This record gives sequence, structure tokens and C-alpha cells, in this order.
Amino acid sequence: MKKGRISKEEENFIRENIDLDCNQLAIELDRDPDSILGFIKKKVAKGDLPAPSWLGGRQDEEKAYYDLTRRPYWSELKLQFTEGELKLFQYHWARIISQFKDDVIPTEELQVVDLIKLELLMNRGLKYNKDNIEQISALEALISIERQRDRD
Repeated sequence: MKKGRISKEEENFIRENIDLDCNQLAIELDRDPDSILGFIKKKVAKGDLPAPSWLGGRQDEEKAYYDLTRRPYWSELKLQFTEGELKLFQYHWARIISQFKDDVIPTEELQVVDLIKLELLMNRGLKYNKDNIEQISALEALISIERQRDRD
């Protein structure tokens, strides 16, 4: 099974036979099906390949996911949020933007970014609140045990 980048010849074969199933393409090219699928998803998201019928209806989300990482504010978001929060940001972004089929004006785009930021910050605050409540309970239990001890 071949490894490494997909060559121009292989890319042309995929382009000409895009309606073949991913596994069939992988067999023909002697490649891993997951690498073929990843390549096709990336090319579809960029708009370099038409979406094959077997890919399903998720190509709008894949395109939105790819577009987010190419936005100028993506580098700023990476500084503001943890890796897990960024994954959640990407999930919400892809779902919301694909809902409107790229019919989002720049002002609405900023509103979507702010909405997702607020959601993430609210989740972060609630996690910290939960941690604080658990720590308070643990400390109160320690205080209770300490008060029950003999003063000596």
C-alpha cells in the first residue's frame, strides 16, 4: 500500500472517477481508504472537487469547518481558547454556517463568532463554578472533621 502525498496522476484519477466509492478508489490506487477519504473531503471543502454522492450531506459542514480555519480571526481564537474549546467552536461554527448555505453576510458572521464565544465562555464559567462547589464541599467536610476532634 502506497504512503505519502497523493500524486497529480492519482489526483486526476480521483477527479475522473469521483463517483466511485471511496474503498474502490483506494483499491484502484493501492492506498488506505481513510487517506483517500481525507483527501476528497479536503478538496471538496476547498471547492477543488465536486462532492460525490456517496459523501452524504455533510459537505456543507466540512466546507464551513475548512473556511473557519482560513479566516483572519482564527489565529486570535487559537490564543483565546483551549484545544478542546476550539474543537467545540469549530463544531458550532460548521453547524450554524452550513445551516444558512453560505448566505451569511459579514455582520452576521461576526454575530455567529460572538454567539459561539459566549457559549464557550459560559461553559467555561459553569465548569469553574462546578469545580468551586466541589472544592467548597470537600473543605467543609474537612472543617467538620476538624471541629469534631478534641481540642487538645
